[in-house]
Amino acid sequence: MALLIVEHDGKVQAGVISGRVVIGRRPEDQVRARDKSVSPVHAWIDLGIDGTHFVADAGSQTGTFVNDRRIEGRQPLRWGDRIRIGPLSLRLEDGEAIPEGAETIDLRERPLPRPSAAKGISFNCGCGAPVWAPWSFAGKSGKCRSCGAAITVPVPAATTSHCGVCHAAIGPAEETHCCPACNTVFHVECWTDNGGCSVYGCSQVNVLSKPPEPPAKPVDEFIGDDASTTMQQGVPWAYVLLGASVLGTVAGALTFGATGLLAAAAAVVYLFRAKPNWQRRIVFLSIAVALVGSMAGMALSYYWWMGGRPWQPMR
Repeated sequence: MALLIVEHDGKVQAGVISGRVVIGRRPEDQVRARDKSVSPVHAWIDLGIDGTHFVADAGSQTGTFVNDRRIEGRQPLRWGDRIRIGPLSLRLEDGEAIPEGAETIDLRERPLPRPSAAKGISFNCGCGAPVWAPWSFAGKSGKCRSCGAAITVPVPAATTSHCGVCHAAIGPAEETHCCPACNTVFHVECWTDNGGCSVYGCSQVNVLSKPPEPPAKPVDEFIGDDASTTMQQGVPWAYVLLGASVLGTVAGALTFGATGLLAAAAAVVYLFRAKPNWQRRIVFLSIAVALVGSMAGMALSYYWWMGGRPWQPMR
């Protein structure tokens, strides 16, 4: 019997895997963590066609790690493999009963929730990956971050009824606009002519007369993730360190490689202090450039300042 052991906030939970287990931040996810490093749909565990369990990342920004290695695509699991997702630590075990002292959790697969402005739209890709998108992207196309296939966000049935302004039936070929606050659907022309929503008390009433909001991100950036984790804000330190390594290499030609060593040390400190992300590859490149430049700088400085050859002792 496949058991999933979950450790989070000092608690140990365990449950029997009977189907797909979704890990994320939504209330309907079987394993849930209210942490910004965890995406609404972060990863899932399921049984492959070969009869073995696997874990797959749903396109999260912070990644999914198995035995401290970030996975790409579907990663087969063996008994005892440790999965790390943000603050969550999960382990797949073969057992007959829930371990003593562990809280039992229900890991049975749950039905998809009804779409709403607060919860967005949840649906499944043909590859079996759980996908989440904001309500405003209903009917738009993007790519599944798990298999790369083109997918279209489904249009909930509530959006194919009657216009909230003229109350006429909305045909399948007519362009519509869904109010992001109350989910009322309008003809695009009616929404524009009315200046926003027509529902009394809705926050989108006369919204078109208000200052425009920043443009929405492309659908590709939203599917499988949320706006809070789609883009990383702040100084791109990885690129700053790479530039410092190049400058340190050049300056090291006259300083016996000292500037290159300083750049390498700064990159190493960044690795230990920063959270794991895709920029770590650039930091490793910075360290390599700085170390190679430091050795070359020592040789060139030895030749320039002391008149020697790196391969010959001084006399």
